[in-house]
Amino acid sequence: MIIREKLTEEREQLVSELVYYCSKEDRIIAYFLGGSLAKKNADEFSDIDFRIVLNADELKSAVLDALAKTFRQTIAFIESQRSFYAVIHFSNFVKLDIFAYYPEEIVPSLWLKDIVILQDTKDLLETAKTASSTIQYTLTQSDMCDYLSKYTAYLHEFYRRQFRQESNYCEHCTLMMKHIIISLWKGQEGHLPNDLGDWSKYEGDRSTLNSRQKQFMKNLTPINSHDVERSLHLMNKELLDTARDIVEGNNFQIEIDKYDSLLNVSFR
Repeated sequence: MIIREKLTEEREQLVSELVYYCSKEDRIIAYFLGGSLAKKNADEFSDIDFRIVLNADELKSAVLDALAKTFRQTIAFIESQRSFYAVIHFSNFVKLDIFAYYPEEIVPSLWLKDIVILQDTKDLLETAKTASSTIQYTLTQSDMCDYLSKYTAYLHEFYRRQFRQESNYCEHCTLMMKHIIISLWKGQEGHLPNDLGDWSKYEGDRSTLNSRQKQFMKNLTPINSHDVERSLHLMNKELLDTARDIVEGNNFQIEIDKYDSLLNVSFR
Protein backbone atom coordinates (compact mmCIF):
# COMPACT_ATOMS: atom_id res chain seq x y z
CA MET A 1 0.00 0.00 0.00
CA ILE A 2 1.21 3.51 -0.85
CA ILE A 3 1.29 5.83 2.16
CA ARG A 4 0.56 9.32 0.88
CA GLU A 5 2.05 11.06 3.92
CA LYS A 6 5.42 9.45 3.20
CA LEU A 7 5.67 10.31 -0.49
CA THR A 8 7.52 13.60 0.02
CA GLU A 9 10.02 12.01 2.39
CA GLU A 10 10.60 9.09 0.04
CA ARG A 11 11.06 11.42 -2.91
CA GLU A 12 13.64 13.45 -0.97
CA GLN A 13 15.44 10.24 -0.11
CA LEU A 14 15.55 9.25 -3.77
CA VAL A 15 16.93 12.67 -4.72
CA SER A 16 19.66 12.20 -2.12
CA GLU A 17 20.48 8.78 -3.57
CA LEU A 18 20.62 10.21 -7.09
CA VAL A 19 22.95 12.98 -5.94
CA TYR A 20 25.22 10.46 -4.23
CA TYR A 21 25.24 8.24 -7.32
CA CYS A 22 26.11 11.15 -9.61
CA SER A 23 28.86 12.35 -7.28
CA LYS A 24 30.59 8.97 -7.73
CA GLU A 25 30.05 8.78 -11.48
CA ASP A 26 33.03 10.28 -13.34
CA ARG A 27 31.09 10.54 -16.59
CA ILE A 28 28.70 13.07 -15.03
CA ILE A 29 30.17 16.56 -14.61
CA ALA A 30 27.07 18.45 -13.47
CA TYR A 31 23.49 17.82 -12.39
CA PHE A 32 20.47 19.86 -11.41
CA LEU A 33 16.77 19.84 -10.58
CA GLY A 34 14.05 21.39 -12.71
CA GLY A 35 10.27 21.48 -12.59
CA SER A 36 8.18 21.83 -9.45
CA LEU A 37 10.96 20.84 -7.06
CA ALA A 38 13.16 23.61 -8.39
CA LYS A 39 10.36 26.17 -8.37
CA LYS A 40 9.37 25.24 -4.80
CA ASN A 41 5.74 24.58 -5.70
CA ALA A 42 5.76 20.79 -5.53
CA ASP A 43 3.24 18.65 -3.71
CA GLU A 44 3.61 15.04 -2.61
CA PHE A 45 2.77 13.76 -6.11
CA SER A 46 5.27 15.90 -8.03
CA ASP A 47 7.86 14.16 -10.19
CA ILE A 48 11.60 14.44 -9.83
CA ASP A 49 12.86 16.37 -12.85
CA PHE A 50 16.54 15.43 -12.71
CA ARG A 51 19.05 16.57 -15.32
CA ILE A 52 22.63 15.42 -15.82
CA VAL A 53 25.46 16.86 -17.93
CA LEU A 54 28.01 14.43 -19.33
CA ASN A 55 31.50 14.68 -20.69
CA ALA A 56 31.25 15.27 -24.42
CA ASP A 57 32.78 11.90 -25.33
CA GLU A 58 30.35 9.83 -23.24
CA LEU A 59 27.35 7.98 -24.65
CA LYS A 60 24.12 9.24 -23.09
CA SER A 61 22.28 5.95 -23.40
CA ALA A 62 25.11 4.07 -21.67
CA VAL A 63 25.05 6.43 -18.69
CA LEU A 64 21.26 6.18 -18.39
CA ASP A 65 21.42 2.39 -18.66
CA ALA A 66 23.99 2.28 -15.87
CA LEU A 67 21.84 4.47 -13.64
CA ALA A 68 18.76 2.31 -14.22
CA LYS A 69 20.78 -0.81 -13.47
CA THR A 70 22.04 0.64 -10.19
CA PHE A 71 18.50 1.46 -9.02
CA ARG A 72 16.86 -1.66 -10.48
CA GLN A 73 15.90 -3.08 -7.08
CA THR A 74 13.60 -0.13 -6.36
CA ILE A 75 12.29 0.47 -9.89
CA ALA A 76 8.73 -0.69 -10.51
CA PHE A 77 8.80 -0.09 -14.27
CA ILE A 78 10.31 2.15 -16.93
CA GLU A 79 7.64 4.04 -18.83
CA SER A 80 9.96 5.04 -21.65
CA GLN A 81 13.66 5.25 -22.36
CA ARG A 82 15.43 6.79 -25.31
CA SER A 83 19.02 7.71 -26.05
CA PHE A 84 18.90 10.93 -24.02
CA TYR A 85 16.13 10.52 -21.42
CA ALA A 86 14.20 8.05 -19.31
CA VAL A 87 10.91 8.13 -17.42
CA ILE A 88 11.19 5.79 -14.46
CA HIS A 89 8.54 4.79 -11.91
CA PHE A 90 9.71 3.51 -8.53
CA SER A 91 7.98 1.01 -6.28
CA ASN A 92 7.18 3.74 -3.74
CA PHE A 93 5.11 5.62 -6.39
CA VAL A 94 7.79 8.27 -7.01
CA LYS A 95 8.32 9.16 -10.66
CA LEU A 96 11.65 10.26 -12.12
CA ASP A 97 12.11 12.15 -15.39
CA ILE A 98 15.82 12.19 -16.18
CA PHE A 99 17.46 13.88 -19.16
CA ALA A 100 21.11 13.79 -20.22
CA TYR A 101 22.91 16.68 -21.89
CA TYR A 102 26.32 17.48 -23.29
CA PRO A 103 28.05 20.74 -22.25
CA GLU A 104 27.37 22.42 -25.61
CA GLU A 105 23.64 21.80 -25.11
CA ILE A 106 23.54 23.87 -21.93
CA VAL A 107 22.61 27.26 -23.33
CA PRO A 108 20.56 30.12 -21.85
CA SER A 109 16.82 29.44 -22.08
CA LEU A 110 13.54 29.89 -20.25
CA TRP A 111 13.89 26.34 -18.94
CA LEU A 112 17.07 27.17 -17.02
CA LYS A 113 15.80 30.25 -15.17
CA ASP A 114 14.58 28.42 -12.07
CA ILE A 115 16.80 25.35 -11.87
CA VAL A 116 18.41 24.22 -8.62
CA ILE A 117 22.06 23.44 -9.25
CA LEU A 118 23.28 20.41 -7.33
CA GLN A 119 26.76 20.07 -8.83
CA ASP A 120 28.51 22.25 -11.38
CA THR A 121 32.21 21.44 -11.60
CA LYS A 122 32.88 23.70 -14.59
CA ASP A 123 30.37 26.50 -13.85
CA LEU A 124 28.41 25.58 -16.97
CA LEU A 125 25.07 25.67 -15.19
CA GLU A 126 25.68 28.82 -13.19
CA THR A 127 26.75 30.72 -16.30
CA ALA A 128 23.72 29.55 -18.28
CA LYS A 129 21.31 30.19 -15.40
CA THR A 130 22.58 33.74 -14.93
CA ALA A 131 22.25 34.47 -18.64
CA SER A 132 18.75 32.93 -18.62
CA SER A 133 17.49 35.24 -15.88
CA THR A 134 16.77 38.08 -18.33
CA ILE A 135 15.01 35.96 -20.96
CA GLN A 136 11.29 36.64 -21.27
CA TYR A 137 8.67 34.68 -23.18
CA THR A 138 7.04 36.55 -26.05
CA LEU A 139 4.13 35.18 -28.05
CA THR A 140 4.96 35.55 -31.75
CA GLN A 141 2.73 36.00 -34.78
CA SER A 142 3.73 32.52 -35.89
CA ASP A 143 2.64 31.11 -32.51
CA MET A 144 -0.71 32.87 -32.86
CA CYS A 145 -1.30 31.49 -36.33
CA ASP A 146 -0.46 27.98 -35.13
CA TYR A 147 -2.83 28.20 -32.16
CA LEU A 148 -5.69 29.59 -34.25
CA SER A 149 -5.21 26.98 -36.97
CA LYS A 150 -5.01 24.12 -34.49
CA TYR A 151 -8.10 25.30 -32.63
CA THR A 152 -10.03 25.54 -35.89
CA ALA A 153 -8.83 22.09 -36.96
CA TYR A 154 -9.93 20.55 -33.65
CA LEU A 155 -13.34 22.22 -33.92
CA HIS A 156 -13.89 20.91 -37.45
CA GLU A 157 -12.70 17.47 -36.37
CA PHE A 158 -15.16 17.59 -33.48
CA TYR A 159 -18.08 17.86 -35.89
CA ARG A 160 -16.78 15.03 -38.06
CA ARG A 161 -16.48 12.76 -35.03
CA GLN A 162 -19.81 13.87 -33.61
CA PHE A 163 -21.62 12.77 -36.76
CA ARG A 164 -19.80 9.43 -36.49
CA GLN A 165 -20.86 9.17 -32.82
CA GLU A 166 -17.22 8.94 -31.68
CA SER A 167 -17.71 10.44 -28.23
CA ASN A 168 -14.18 9.98 -26.90
CA TYR A 169 -12.68 11.58 -29.98
CA CYS A 170 -15.09 14.50 -29.53
CA GLU A 171 -13.98 14.86 -25.92
CA HIS A 172 -10.34 14.85 -27.00
CA CYS A 173 -11.04 17.67 -29.46
CA THR A 174 -12.76 19.86 -26.87
CA LEU A 175 -9.94 19.24 -24.38
CA MET A 176 -7.39 20.44 -26.93
CA MET A 177 -9.54 23.46 -27.78
CA LYS A 178 -9.74 24.44 -24.10
CA HIS A 179 -6.00 23.93 -23.77
CA ILE A 180 -5.35 26.27 -26.70
CA ILE A 181 -7.48 28.96 -25.05
CA ILE A 182 -5.32 28.64 -21.93
CA SER A 183 -2.20 28.86 -24.10
CA LEU A 184 -3.42 32.20 -25.44
CA TRP A 185 -4.14 33.43 -21.92
CA LYS A 186 -0.65 32.46 -20.83
CA GLY A 187 0.97 33.99 -23.89
CA GLN A 188 -0.97 37.21 -23.38
CA GLU A 189 0.39 37.37 -19.82
CA GLY A 190 3.96 36.79 -20.97
CA HIS A 191 4.18 33.25 -19.59
CA LEU A 192 5.40 30.24 -21.53
CA PRO A 193 2.40 27.93 -22.13
CA ASN A 194 2.63 24.21 -21.48
CA ASP A 195 3.05 21.90 -24.42
CA LEU A 196 -0.32 21.19 -26.00
CA GLY A 197 -2.10 18.56 -23.93
CA ASP A 198 -0.03 19.11 -20.77
CA TRP A 199 -2.50 20.26 -18.09
CA SER A 200 0.07 20.62 -15.32
CA LYS A 201 -0.75 23.56 -13.02
CA TYR A 202 -3.78 24.51 -15.08
CA GLU A 203 -6.20 22.77 -12.72
CA GLY A 204 -6.62 22.02 -9.03
CA ASP A 205 -5.00 23.67 -6.03
CA ARG A 206 -1.78 24.44 -7.92
CA SER A 207 -3.50 26.12 -10.86
CA THR A 208 -1.79 29.28 -12.09
CA LEU A 209 -4.95 30.57 -13.79
CA ASN A 210 -6.65 33.66 -12.39
CA SER A 211 -10.09 33.46 -10.80
CA ARG A 212 -11.97 34.35 -13.98
CA GLN A 213 -10.04 31.83 -16.04
CA LYS A 214 -10.57 29.10 -13.46
CA GLN A 215 -14.31 29.74 -13.41
CA PHE A 216 -14.50 29.76 -17.21
CA MET A 217 -12.82 26.36 -17.39
CA LYS A 218 -14.85 24.99 -14.49
CA ASN A 219 -18.07 25.90 -16.29
CA LEU A 220 -16.91 23.93 -19.32
CA THR A 221 -15.56 20.88 -17.51
CA PRO A 222 -16.85 18.52 -18.57
CA ILE A 223 -18.56 19.76 -21.71
CA ASN A 224 -22.33 19.44 -21.29
CA SER A 225 -23.29 16.75 -23.79
CA HIS A 226 -26.87 18.04 -23.81
CA ASP A 227 -25.86 21.59 -24.71
CA VAL A 228 -22.73 21.18 -26.80
CA GLU A 229 -23.43 24.07 -29.15
CA ARG A 230 -23.65 26.54 -26.28
CA SER A 231 -20.33 25.29 -24.88
CA LEU A 232 -18.66 25.57 -28.28
CA HIS A 233 -20.06 29.06 -28.73
CA LEU A 234 -18.58 30.17 -25.39
CA MET A 235 -15.21 28.65 -26.25
CA ASN A 236 -15.13 30.17 -29.73
CA LYS A 237 -16.01 33.59 -28.36
CA GLU A 238 -13.31 33.41 -25.68
CA LEU A 239 -10.72 32.33 -28.22
CA LEU A 240 -11.59 35.12 -30.66
CA ASP A 241 -11.84 37.83 -27.99
CA THR A 242 -8.46 36.87 -26.55
CA ALA A 243 -6.92 36.57 -30.02
CA ARG A 244 -8.17 40.03 -31.01
CA ASP A 245 -6.66 41.57 -27.90
CA ILE A 246 -3.31 39.91 -28.60
CA VAL A 247 -3.30 40.80 -32.29
CA GLU A 248 -4.18 44.44 -31.63
CA GLY A 249 -1.73 44.74 -28.75
CA ASN A 250 1.15 43.36 -30.80
CA ASN A 251 0.25 44.70 -34.26
CA PHE A 252 0.17 41.18 -35.67
CA GLN A 253 -0.93 40.88 -39.28
CA ILE A 254 -3.63 38.27 -38.72
CA GLU A 255 -7.20 38.43 -40.02
CA ILE A 256 -9.24 37.38 -37.00
CA ASP A 257 -12.48 37.78 -38.98
CA LYS A 258 -11.33 34.91 -41.20
CA TYR A 259 -11.20 32.60 -38.19
CA ASP A 260 -14.52 33.96 -36.95
CA SER A 261 -16.04 32.73 -40.20
CA LEU A 262 -14.23 29.38 -40.05
CA LEU A 263 -15.48 28.73 -36.52
CA ASN A 264 -19.08 29.41 -37.49
CA VAL A 265 -19.78 25.83 -38.56
CA SER A 266 -23.30 24.86 -39.60
CA PHE A 267 -24.84 21.94 -41.46
CA ARG A 268 -28.10 21.32 -43.25
